[in-house]
Amino acid sequence: MNKFRKNSSLLILISIILLLIVFINTSVAAKEISLREAIVWGLEHNMSLREIKDSVETLQRKLGIIEAGKSWKVDIISENQRTIQEDDSGIDGGKISMEVKKSFSGGLIIGSELYLEEQDWSTFGDIEDELNFTFTAIQNIYPHTIIEIEQETYLASNDLLKAKENLIWQQNSKEIDFSESYLNILRLKEKLSLAETNYQYVQGDLDRVLKQIEIGEADLQQELEARIALEKAGMYLRQAKNNFQQQKQSWYLDLNLPKEMEIFLKEDQDFFKGIEKWVTSLKSELDLNNKDKLMDTVTASHFQVKINLLDQDSAHKEAEWNLDKDKPQINLSGGYDYQSSVWYAGIELTYNLFDGGEQKLEDREYEAKLNTLEDNYLHLVNELEFQLDNLIDQLELNNMNLKEKTLSYQKAKLEEKLWQEQLEQGLVSKRSFQEKLISWRETEIELKSAKDMILINTLRLAHFLGLGR
Repeated sequence: MNKFRKNSSLLILISIILLLIVFINTSVAAKEISLREAIVWGLEHNMSLREIKDSVETLQRKLGIIEAGKSWKVDIISENQRTIQEDDSGIDGGKISMEVKKSFSGGLIIGSELYLEEQDWSTFGDIEDELNFTFTAIQNIYPHTIIEIEQETYLASNDLLKAKENLIWQQNSKEIDFSESYLNILRLKEKLSLAETNYQYVQGDLDRVLKQIEIGEADLQQELEARIALEKAGMYLRQAKNNFQQQKQSWYLDLNLPKEMEIFLKEDQDFFKGIEKWVTSLKSELDLNNKDKLMDTVTASHFQVKINLLDQDSAHKEAEWNLDKDKPQINLSGGYDYQSSVWYAGIELTYNLFDGGEQKLEDREYEAKLNTLEDNYLHLVNELEFQLDNLIDQLELNNMNLKEKTLSYQKAKLEEKLWQEQLEQGLVSKRSFQEKLISWRETEIELKSAKDMILINTLRLAHFLGLGR
């Protein structure tokens, strides 16, 4: 009976362990994501992009606060005072009011006040007799400048547009960076596989030499040569592992990927097929020899140009608003007083005769700011032209490199076919064929890398030109 119970307990324990193993394996598998999912994750969680998003959100909140300032403002105010008379007795008085105010974009400001005011609350009579209501309206006539809160809205809106332009540009740039890193890691993975194969081949060489020494067919010299070759192969393998792991870890950090997530590292034909198709169509449309047309495209779409033009626009507006402050200020005003049953209207003229030169200094400051922005624009265009030349030159070099790698690959395939025939005929050794095979596979990886570089650099050129997919 006890034996039966022990067996039952053991079976239950084994079942639990097996279930846990299945659960753990399932959980691990569920955390493996595709390239597309990794890029989506990276665009959402990359630290540099998050900082830009935070700045966009900050500006949106700032704009929201400014917009809220345009709404009706209602304040309740209580003012109390105590007056001490000659006989040391005190009189309590004060004012209780509710004020309502709103400013409109056309320069109209309206306000009203409902209040009770008494020097001595003890003599307070009927509330209908004591309660008063006033209404006021002020309209700017000249110069017709938008009110201060509208000026703040205008400038904050431009700042928000700048931040959004920067975010869009950086997101597109990061997407290309992520794709480039993925392709680099794939090639490093292939090189690592070759290094492992080569190490196995060299280990086999050493094993054969040691067996030959046992039967007197090899000497110490051959053993040392085999061990040196194995050490070199081991160093090459270690370097390949380090390169792969470091590149992968760097990419994961850039994506800000959680440690429990893993990306499926395999040629994603579906993902790159659409990109390659778009790049092919783009090449047929782009005339890289028409420099003027390309620069027109750059200056019309590059985020730095847009930001500079928005800065110029804001500076022009600030200078314009500042000049208006030096002009005569003409306002129409009117209102109504309930207790007096009086309507009134008037015109107000204000002119600053002397301000100690403050206005002129401010005008010069805005003029200098505009001149700097205009100079920056011209310098920026020259910089962008230089960057465009570099991108085009790099693409031309990539195409030349691809031709060379293609020819090398074709040569390697012919050699492989010839060597395969010679191996079957016994004209070359299997080990010699293995050495050549490693070299041929390296040539194939180099061809893939050359194609990758053309794809990525074409995407960078398209991004620079503002040609999104």
